[in-house]
Amino acid sequence: GTTCDGDDDGWVAARNDGATITVAPGAPSASASVVECGASPSAANAPAQLCAVTLRDAFGNDVGYAGDGPAKPPTVIARLDPPLGVGAALPVRACEVRPDERDGTFVVTCASTVVGTHSLRTYLDPVSIESPAAAGLIGRVALPVTVTHGAFSADKSQIFLPMNHAVGETLVVKIAARDR
Repeated sequence: GTTCDGDDDGWVAARNDGATITVAPGAPSASASVVECGASPSAANAPAQLCAVTLRDAFGNDVGYAGDGPAKPPTVIARLDPPLGVGAALPVRACEVRPDERDGTFVVTCASTVVGTHSLRTYLDPVSIESPAAAGLIGRVALPVTVTHGAFSADKSQIFLPMNHAVGETLVVKIAARDR
């Protein structure tokens, strides 16, 4: 029941003669999808909700997986690469990625054991966390994520006193300040 008529200006007009037309987004595209991260840093050894992944098709339409979207969301993984200079001493850490049932986005939660600026990489339909397909990098770039230490904890911190101390000499005390 849909007809299209061309006119002299090159425009095409569409008319709906009673049929219902449903237009759905296409397949998710890693290059058109986006990762949005909050500005607040996370603390080492504490899981933090870092980012939200919004899948979009090649035309920029949101691909929702809640409500009237497809029943099964695609696979999205995220990994947190250690800060530069740490090297191979720390492994790449996999992050938890779960679909947000309310709006079709994915929520990324990570925890790191070391402070510094990490690289967060999210992938669409990868083979594995160790060797993800580079073409599937969402947003085409890794995002910097700052991990800091947590709040000071007196219970977890320690004071080290010297075993012997001579009268009149400077007393040297070592304090290991730790977060919770």
